[in-house]
Amino acid sequence: MRFRKNVPEEVREYLEQELKEYIEIKPMTPTERRQLRSWVSQGNSVHRNGCYIHDESGIEMDFVDAERFLEDLENERMEQRCKRIAAERERLDIKPWEPDPELPDELTEEWSYEVTSDLGFCDKFYPSDLEEGELPFL
Repeated sequence: MRFRKNVPEEVREYLEQELKEYIEIKPMTPTERRQLRSWVSQGNSVHRNGCYIHDESGIEMDFVDAERFLEDLENERMEQRCKRIAAERERLDIKPWEPDPELPDELTEEWSYEVTSDLGFCDKFYPSDLEEGELPFL
């Protein structure tokens, strides 16, 4: 494992041994394992976390448990946010956008718009005058 330069050699040996033992007993995803290795490579213990999160008994959570706790909090926060947005939409009677049923599926009416001739465009453009794939340039 590669450690940061400021981590003393004796601490590196201890942290590597601690990491090896921890990985053997703690089930984790590959992403969690990668994050844990990065955490330990900075000179941190697997039994510490960067946010100083403690469990109910006042003992600091290990890194993986703290990360899982933070992820659960974020998921709960997003769920609450979605519920608030849905309630607000219902309160304001906001409906999802739907196309106007009275309009035809494809607008076939000819339309035109003014374009500047100095850019090389024609003065008026009618889509029906073009062949398929042709651009309205001169």
